[in-house]
Amino acid sequence: MVRNSKKTVILFALVVLGGLGVRFYGLGWGLPYHFHSDEFLLAANAEKLRTAPSVAQLIKQESRFYLYPPVLMYLNIGLVSASTLFRPFSHSDPTSLKLFYLLARGIVAGFGLATVFILYFLGSRLYSRTTGLLAAFFLAFTVLHVRDSHFFCTDVPMTFFLVLILYLCVDIVEKKNQKAYLLAGIVTGIAIATKQTALLGIPVILIAHLMSLWKGRGHSLKERWLALRSSESLKKLAIVLGTTALAFLIANPFVVMNPAKFLDMSGRTFEFVKGANQPQWSFQFTGATAGYWFTNLLYYGMGPALEIVCLLGVLWALGKRKWTDGLVLSFLAIYFGSIGFGYMKFIRYAIPLLPFLCLLGARFATELYEIVKPRALRIILTIGLALVGVLSVFYTLAYLNIYKQDDVRIQASRWIHENIPQGSTVLINISYATPLLGDMFFHPQFYDSYTVGFGQDDYVKKDFYTIKVLNLFTYASASLNPPDKFRKYVRERMENADYIIMSDENSEQFSFRSREYPAVVQFFHRLYEEKLDFRLVKTFEARPAFLGRTINDDRSELTFRLFDHPKVRIFKRDIPKKD
Repeated sequence: MVRNSKKTVILFALVVLGGLGVRFYGLGWGLPYHFHSDEFLLAANAEKLRTAPSVAQLIKQESRFYLYPPVLMYLNIGLVSASTLFRPFSHSDPTSLKLFYLLARGIVAGFGLATVFILYFLGSRLYSRTTGLLAAFFLAFTVLHVRDSHFFCTDVPMTFFLVLILYLCVDIVEKKNQKAYLLAGIVTGIAIATKQTALLGIPVILIAHLMSLWKGRGHSLKERWLALRSSESLKKLAIVLGTTALAFLIANPFVVMNPAKFLDMSGRTFEFVKGANQPQWSFQFTGATAGYWFTNLLYYGMGPALEIVCLLGVLWALGKRKWTDGLVLSFLAIYFGSIGFGYMKFIRYAIPLLPFLCLLGARFATELYEIVKPRALRIILTIGLALVGVLSVFYTLAYLNIYKQDDVRIQASRWIHENIPQGSTVLINISYATPLLGDMFFHPQFYDSYTVGFGQDDYVKKDFYTIKVLNLFTYASASLNPPDKFRKYVRERMENADYIIMSDENSEQFSFRSREYPAVVQFFHRLYEEKLDFRLVKTFEARPAFLGRTINDDRSELTFRLFDHPKVRIFKRDIPKKD
């Protein structure tokens, strides 16, 4: 294993450069259009905050302002404001739109790279430099972490702060001074103001505090209880909890400005995650158990080889029972126990687990190598580990193939405007995965929402084409049942339509609720089987591919494909319309 410090520096530099390359490659993909719904909402909130004449009025008017905490908004506002010193920013200028999103995505990619960087130091401190180096390499080429470093969203930055919190927890255990508690509180407050899920870092800090009091001592339960209740102990807890609250309120003063709205949005979000409210865009989680994290989220987010090594690392850590393992395992247990059993299981929810899994996987591999003495077995282990690394790099580079080409929605939009006659009647579904038509394609605007006709069952717009919307974006509590009502609605929508343009989002979502929505599922089956007087004329799709090998990820969680490589189908009327 790596022992020479000069060699370690060189290898670490290569890992960092590799992590930088895969995170910043294709960062301008899809621009000036924006196809990630969460990215668009966060970007829109940031720009509204930057340009609002009155913050109080903005908070009052914008119902979804509290959906995302503001730390990333501040960073983006700073960069965009600085860029206006050299070039005026216009909401209708494609160049401005590209610059805005490049700066925003660059922030997240920077956090992603910084996580690779700090994971090396965490691994070196907890275990060994070799473990830190291997953990950094694993994370640098973990495809889900790379993929989400390409979008202006909160999960990757929050994960950086969680790794930093764990690093500071080591200071709490080892140094036991007030400075460690103060820094941990500040970082935790900022983390929560980045994404509220970072609240789960607080129990880990409390566990580190207990370790600082009890580690290496043979105290009785009574003595441990007295140590916990001591004035010094309570003072340190007050410091970390107080600074966490203060840092959070300084970073997110909007909570104080309208606490009722903040609590309402937090409550609604919690209802979604736990499944008390199940909107149509979450139907793909119907019947999914906690095992879905291992058979889908981590399977596609890491690749099966790396996932297996990391899960073996978790088992290895459980067997070792060291305090260092206790810190890492405590976060994994707290996070998975809080999020893993909820109804919603978006693949991005697995991102906070990735650095810690990579750390334990790397520790398992390095310690196993040290334990095994026969040279032949070491060679086998080295080959196996190299294979895991090669497969991780291959998977990541294959995924970057998606950013090497135009987004499929842009390809489809270009084909549509070149091949479908102007003035034709086009039926589309409400989705960010649907190609752009008319003015949205030719003249993109900053605040354009691509969910055209949202909330309107009879939406029709004349814009290059006559655009009609098939509204399937509905909640189960307000479904399109009974089936006869839906069939009538579809017939009315399809009447006089020359073309139907559909992404795979709605058809996949409703396929998980076939008993509840039989007519909707039947509609998609009949459409795809060309039994509705429409013939499939063009399909646009992209998959991870590298060196002539294509990876089929059709079974992955829907948003793994939806945000950057959905499937788009275009159907043309095969039977003449009735006069």
